[in-house]
Amino acid sequence: MASRRLVPTLIALLSLAHAAGPRTALADRTAPGPGAARIQVTATVLPRASITVLHQEMYLNVTTEDVSRGYVDAPAASRIEVRENSPRGYLLVFAECGVPEPLVARVSVRGLGTEMEIGPGGGFVPRPHARGPVSAELGYRFSLSRDARPGTYPWPLSVSVRPL
Repeated sequence: MASRRLVPTLIALLSLAHAAGPRTALADRTAPGPGAARIQVTATVLPRASITVLHQEMYLNVTTEDVSRGYVDAPAASRIEVRENSPRGYLLVFAECGVPEPLVARVSVRGLGTEMEIGPGGGFVPRPHARGPVSAELGYRFSLSRDARPGTYPWPLSVSVRPL
């Protein structure tokens, strides 16, 4: 029976607090009178991260000289912008996408103030939280496998982000 009386009382108090404005609502909340109730509201902001690829090379050109040298450089091949809200930071994720198996042995990614080594199938790099968007130009050095052949190949990596 008491719970039936409590619901209309809560509705009346919330309506009164809303109509009276924030000052009165705060005053009522800090000094409840007889028959008053307190309500605590909390919210959790889930971590999220997004990436905008501003520029991405479409192809990787491997010359005879690159094969004999053992690597091919692709400076300024990607331009990205990352937005995230996680205090723990985010992962910058590189994934192989449709490259013939024997082409790449490993990849060095330059940008974001550091050089990152990833394997031929991809990899990830943890990054710290930053306020506001983070823009970066990424360059790559593809260390070629012994079986690599000269040619024009589809771009071998995709880039994405995940919040921590």
